[in-house]
Amino acid sequence: MRVSLLHENLSGGLKVVGRAVASRSTLPVLSHVLLSADGQHLELSATDLDIGIVTEVAANVEEPGSITVPARLLADFVGTLPPERIDMALDTGAQKLNLKCARFEANINGFAAQEFPVLPAINDEDTSFEIAPDVLGRNVKRTIIAASTDVGRIVLTGILFEVGGDTMTTSAADGFRLSTCRTVMGIDTGVRLSAIIPARAMSELLRLEAAESIKVTIGETQAIFEADSTRLVTQLINGRFPDVAQIIPEKYETRAVLDRAELLAQIKALNVFAREVSSILQLAIGDGKVALKATTVEYGGGNAEMSADIEGPDLEIAFNAGYLIDVLSVLDADQVVLETTTASAPGIVRAVGDDGFVHMLMPMHIADRGEG
Repeated sequence: MRVSLLHENLSGGLKVVGRAVASRSTLPVLSHVLLSADGQHLELSATDLDIGIVTEVAANVEEPGSITVPARLLADFVGTLPPERIDMALDTGAQKLNLKCARFEANINGFAAQEFPVLPAINDEDTSFEIAPDVLGRNVKRTIIAASTDVGRIVLTGILFEVGGDTMTTSAADGFRLSTCRTVMGIDTGVRLSAIIPARAMSELLRLEAAESIKVTIGETQAIFEADSTRLVTQLINGRFPDVAQIIPEKYETRAVLDRAELLAQIKALNVFAREVSSILQLAIGDGKVALKATTVEYGGGNAEMSADIEGPDLEIAFNAGYLIDVLSVLDADQVVLETTTASAPGIVRAVGDDGFVHMLMPMHIADRGEG
């Protein structure tokens, strides 16, 4: 392999695939990046066996070839180089990569390309469709906040991804909150599917840059997302996701319409105290306003209030302040709706003017607020 390319191309490609490099693994090759030169491109690949990322960068390829080298070592070294042309040559017999840039030179020991895991490719029988990046990103951002990090409940570490014709729905839940977002995509995909995709993969998907569309391919055991010159591959989660429609309350007793930005600002201020006592934030809803309070024994407390359009009886309830901040931060609506029933029943957050989004929060027990 003999290849030349711009420093920014190699550096950028390493940043893209670096997020899929295994940090800890019993297989040394998983801490490597696979470099494959052919045609007019250098392809970089990395995987930790859960997700894989492949990206192409423009290069002048004099001789095709491939090798794997330690990803972090290569990225750190390239990061120290000046923004000039980088020349790379492979010593196949020694499995050593030579790099030259300006007055810098290095030789990096690697493994044969054949030792690198083969990433899944698209099969003819797999289901594929295209979607606008902003549409997919909007759905993912609104639901990923509720995905669990508890590997003991593996199904809840994923996002339920459903497509039916021109409608896409994503849902996530962690036992304390549930978030679901339904969007009409504007085009009929002619596809009907349901799959549980790891939240981590969806998080990496948000980082991918795509000019016009993302191609989504769902197979029996994996999903592939293609955005311009980059491809993300992930294993699907096998299991049964909770029935979202059965979990979300159909009725409410008290309904409050609030200014989203003002509510978010007040909760962030009170969270300084709430985070010291299990993130408990108390809300008193009634008399045309919502009063918020967070108290602690050791540090004191704070309170705030804001006007609201309220229907139904007065109610006092408590929620996790951090969870409220999460949902209010991913919405762009001017106003939000808070629907409640009793102090011990789930609350619902909606965005005014967006019937497709629902975020359910389990309440917290005010008696646990630590006031002594």
